[in-house]
Amino acid sequence: MLPTMKLTPLVLPLLASVCAPPVSTPPPPVADVVAVTEAKPLPSVEAVTDAKAKARDDAAIEAWGERIQAAGVNLCLLLEDRFDVDYGCGGR
Repeated sequence: MLPTMKLTPLVLPLLASVCAPPVSTPPPPVADVVAVTEAKPLPSVEAVTDAKAKARDDAAIEAWGERIQAAGVNLCLLLEDRFDVDYGCGGR
């Protein structure tokens, strides 16, 4: 038997996997993409002299940061899953 004949059973599965169509992966969730691109809230003019307005602004900025962070973790986990890498996503 020729040496190439012995390799044929080993090479055929490799060739078949190369010819297989690529796996289609869906895009990331729209809500996460929207969240990570959301602009930071601007403080109001009233916050300079009004403690309640400042507290509202602070709460809005804090909530914005939490949305950004949560969406970032979601996208990070999605990338880890799709590309089989470990980015160390966490922080929830």
